[in-house]
Amino acid sequence: MTPHRHRPVFFHLLQLQLPVTALVSIAHRLSGILLFLALAPAIWLLERSLADAEGFAAVRHALDGWPMHLAGALLLWALIHHLLAGLRLLLIDAELGVERRAARRSAWWVGIAGLLALGLGVLWP
Repeated sequence: MTPHRHRPVFFHLLQLQLPVTALVSIAHRLSGILLFLALAPAIWLLERSLADAEGFAAVRHALDGWPMHLAGALLLWALIHHLLAGLRLLLIDAELGVERRAARRSAWWVGIAGLLALGLGVLWP
């Protein structure tokens, strides 16, 4: 008899059930990337709006509309989530909240606070 060969298993990433701490960690990295990518356009828009009155009016007109409000809400989520997840990791590095139950609870709080920030950003006039 030939020995049974173990072939590599293909993992379907959308079918994996990750713990909440892993989801918060992944979202922390994604929010950091999003904030980094938004930095250059934000600086350009700031420079354009400070150049003269016409530039300010053009930037104000460009930022007025639901797509930009949605982008602003997404950036607000990224900022709040990245800040809170970073603080959570700093506390874990200081050996506060390292236990499994405390780590899961803090991850849930970070996720909930991020979703509240997203809701606030969407609903804010």
